[in-house]
Amino acid sequence: PVLASLLAWVASTGNIWLGAVLLLAYTAGYVAPLILAGTFTAVIKKLLEVRKWSGWITPTSGVLLIGFGVFSLLTRIPSF
Repeated sequence: PVLASLLAWVASTGNIWLGAVLLLAYTAGYVAPLILAGTFTAVIKKLLEVRKWSGWITPTSGVLLIGFGVFSLLTRIPSF
């Protein structure tokens, strides 16, 4: 609903640059949790002092990615 509303509003204004900026902001906010989870996993794995915890980093980041995906799907299901 948010993307459709955003596209409809931008289409009614006719401002291409405003539409591009708003769509970029929407996209950045939508994928930010996934990018953070992926970046956090790579940074943590490279640090030598946290090697003793590296066994749970991959499963935890996997759970985070799946959780954000499920949340994204559930927010798209219309409520009754």
